Amino acid sequence: MQLKIANINAVVENDRLKPVKTTRMFARNIQVDGLFSEEIFGKFGSNERKKTFAYINLRTKIIHPEAYEHIFMSLSSDITKFLLSKQKYSIENGKLIPVDEGGISGVYNFIKNFNKLDLAAIKHKKEEINFIKNNINKIFIDKWLVLPAGIRDIQVLEGTNKSQIQYTDLNELYENLIRNTNSFDTITTDDLKESMTQGIQRSVLEINKWIKERLKGKGGLIRGGLMRKVVDYSGRMVITTDNTLDVGEVGLPWQIVLRLYEPFAIHRIMKDTDYLSLIQDFLKMDTKVDTFTLRQFIKKINSKPSIVPPLLRDYFFDVAKEIAKGKVVLYKRD
Repeated sequence: MQLKIANINAVVENDRLKPVKTTRMFARNIQVDGLFSEEIFGKFGSNERKKTFAYINLRTKIIHPEAYEHIFMSLSSDITKFLLSKQKYSIENGKLIPVDEGGISGVYNFIKNFNKLDLAAIKHKKEEINFIKNNINKIFIDKWLVLPAGIRDIQVLEGTNKSQIQYTDLNELYENLIRNTNSFDTITTDDLKESMTQGIQRSVLEINKWIKERLKGKGGLIRGGLMRKVVDYSGRMVITTDNTLDVGEVGLPWQIVLRLYEPFAIHRIMKDTDYLSLIQDFLKMDTKVDTFTLRQFIKKINSKPSIVPPLLRDYFFDVAKEIAKGKVVLYKRD
């Protein structure tokens, strides 16, 4: 498998991605342009929220992290020292000349003076030089993509005294990047711009490293996720005994039936306005129950059927019996 650098600006434009601008969150309402915004990523729990990307405007140009690590850091020792601000240089006839005073260094100055450099002089790196020339609009970037909120979402943990909000360390990396970018417009001198650009470059490198760590290995996204077979409308249970069943019979819990035949269950329940009102009262909702809410409710009671009050439980049991008539269930024991 070969991975290629994407044109981030083209992705943002073609997919009409929205910008994430703030790290702030309110108590009962997620910030409209924040990392967990329903306006940007979609409703909590929806499939849209797991697929919708966004972006952060970096407000300065940096080097794409893959190009930074695998190309620029290996071109020459002088370019490495320049990018890491370990040595100041002047540019003479396309070459980097080390100086003690009055020189420049860092990512900001490297990109600003890139056209003055004669990279062709590095003869043993022709392949890398050609790649840079052919992909310059992909390598120097001023935007960075934000992963869908559904795969890094917040979790509210209810405690005895107060609620706690938890989320992955990836969101902390995004927050740090947003804070740095939001501060960039207030800077006026090149020295401060260089320092801030260096911080933005580090943040993007850390985010890219975090993502790559989650891709590799057996538990990574590719082998553990994309190559794993998932069957829709299926369930997994622990086998137990039941002396009310005859020999050759197998029982199936009502909440599992609702999950297995979810489309039929939703279609049937949406017809019963009285019970929809009961579900609305149980969920303490101000608006009417829609199919999305009902799907999330069925998913929740599938793991915790004990939360359902007796009246609703009897109703769901009757619905399960009705929608299961004439249907086939495949029992499989591995």
